[in-house]
Amino acid sequence: MNKDIALITALPAARRMEVFWRTFDRVLKGILFSKAANKTPEEGLHWAPRSFMGLQPWKEWHGTWELRDPREDVPQAVPTNAGLELALPGFTLNCGFVGRMGELDSTPHIIQDEEGIWYVIQLGKPWRPGSSVIDASRPLAIVIAYELEAKKKPHGRQLSDKFFTEGNLDGILVSTKKIENDVTYSIAHIHVAVQLLSHGGQSCLSIASRCIKNVDLQHSLLSRFTHEALKEKYRMEATQTLEDRATLDLFTELARYRGGDSEFENVLDALLSDIVFVAQYGDRSNVRKAPSSQMWCVD
Repeated sequence: MNKDIALITALPAARRMEVFWRTFDRVLKGILFSKAANKTPEEGLHWAPRSFMGLQPWKEWHGTWELRDPREDVPQAVPTNAGLELALPGFTLNCGFVGRMGELDSTPHIIQDEEGIWYVIQLGKPWRPGSSVIDASRPLAIVIAYELEAKKKPHGRQLSDKFFTEGNLDGILVSTKKIENDVTYSIAHIHVAVQLLSHGGQSCLSIASRCIKNVDLQHSLLSRFTHEALKEKYRMEATQTLEDRATLDLFTELARYRGGDSEFENVLDALLSDIVFVAQYGDRSNVRKAPSSQMWCVD
């Protein structure tokens, strides 16, 4: 690393890691996604592991594999007094995601970007101790390790090829403090897993979303109904939707993939389950993709 370790070890123990990290003019981007249990408490260094000791695996302190390339020609992250500055893709989220944060401890959440692509968001551990407290007045975003692109066709003929997720990548839920000179200054809160749905999953959720739009049921009322009661609310629309042969075939395959058979009630239940899932946990508007060139400064 070409660091004078003697100068660092001569410091009081409480300051060593702060000074150590401030000697770097760049670090690997993957460190933003570090799951190290303890991170440096100083402002601007909340991203930095406080120790490399213990049995934690490489990924736990160094982040996602795809961002560990140390070559000089690969853009890296720049430590600044305000946080770690780097270019990564992501999503800007709407207020609906903020409003349901309390419900998402163990429940997957789905978003659809402006291109119509569906993703599943699963919340994980706090990014650092105490970071899961979120100011609901701040806009939210998810910074992700790299971009995933949905495939237009399934990989093969197996049902698992059609409905299995295309990928699972690391992300960080952040809130925005300010945007200045095209840099989004953010506070990191929670590790998230982002899954890109496969070809079949994309089609199923898009059909479910159309069914929801055709039924006049206010979003604010959804929490008053049980899962089964919501199915009844959408049953007529779902039944009519399955009159289309291609849609019927798709949800027949989905029912089989979920372990059922091709009886119409099982197929109908597969569609109704997706409708209820989207209705309760999906935020389908104002979710925008940020390109790989998006600049963030995260602390």
